[in-house]
Amino acid sequence: MSTVLISLIIGISVARLWLIISRHFGILDDPRRAKVYKRDRIPTVQGVTLFVAFVLSVLATSRYAPLNEYILYMIAGATGLVIMSTIEVFIKISALIRLLLQFIIVGLVVWFGWLEMELIQLGQFTVEFGKPLGIIISFVRFILCINAINRFDGIEWQTSGVATIGYFTVWALIHYIIIPQFPDITTQNQVILSTVQHMSVICLVLSAIYTVLESRFSCLLRDAGTYFFGFTIAYLSLMWWAKVGTLIVVFSLVIFDAVWVIFYRFFIMKKNPLKGDLTHVHHRLLALWRSRGEVRMFVLIRSTSMAVLMLLQGTNSLNKLIIFAMMATIFFWINTYLYLIKKKNPEYQLDQRVKDILNDPVYRSAAN
Repeated sequence: MSTVLISLIIGISVARLWLIISRHFGILDDPRRAKVYKRDRIPTVQGVTLFVAFVLSVLATSRYAPLNEYILYMIAGATGLVIMSTIEVFIKISALIRLLLQFIIVGLVVWFGWLEMELIQLGQFTVEFGKPLGIIISFVRFILCINAINRFDGIEWQTSGVATIGYFTVWALIHYIIIPQFPDITTQNQVILSTVQHMSVICLVLSAIYTVLESRFSCLLRDAGTYFFGFTIAYLSLMWWAKVGTLIVVFSLVIFDAVWVIFYRFFIMKKNPLKGDLTHVHHRLLALWRSRGEVRMFVLIRSTSMAVLMLLQGTNSLNKLIIFAMMATIFFWINTYLYLIKKKNPEYQLDQRVKDILNDPVYRSAAN
């Protein structure tokens, strides 16, 4: 409870301070965006303060979870990604360079943090990996998680809400399943599990704060926030015995969407899959005449349902694999039917009113 209270106080204080500073110095979002959504301009790049609040919360609660190499590597990796995304605000970085920088940061964290994925448990069977393959698998998971969650940031507070569900799932898995069912774990693993629980609670509190702020249209996290979410969720899930199956199912919509978009851009649209557009799952739902509120609720309710369903499976990894396969089959069949067979347009088209606002020279000059 002390960790929750301290993180809550720090998170709210840092966020509030940045809101005041941003409004005073005019660090606000694009005026065209504000006009499109009929609201005042709001502070942007709030993800930097999410990271600052995280570091301050870790330091302030170190009496409950002393700093160790796991925490330091997590902070180091998040620092690199937040710095990169902050530089992007002032200097345009190509998608390829951004991906290469991610490779470097994540590669260093995986290598020096000993985060190779050692095994996968499938029912009664255990599939073990050697160190080289384990490093590659962990590396791919980091990159996929970071970019999938980052690209999911198309509707306000959708990503922060999904991240909150993810952090809760990590904490609940350890608290309700791992610790009760494995009482004879080693001292080292107890330290790891305790650290992961502590860090997931801090991240859970902070992501919940920013979910509320974004839902009230008080700020925008931008890439600094989404990179932080993706990296920390991947890091926490890989720290403790590589028990990643549950989180993969919880984030299956995010992961499936990333895979589908890459496939569709490369093979169907014949374009660079790193080049952004409006073809992500929330864009496709909007293109099917769903409102932003309906899309957001669908995503959050589905993620919550998957989290509850996975927690009910306990340590039964075979059931989780079956559920994952079912979700994948349903997702890809629906998308194949709608966009490859029925030939529906997967890209959300802005209406003429929005286009007029975005192309207005007054707002374009103000944005620049």
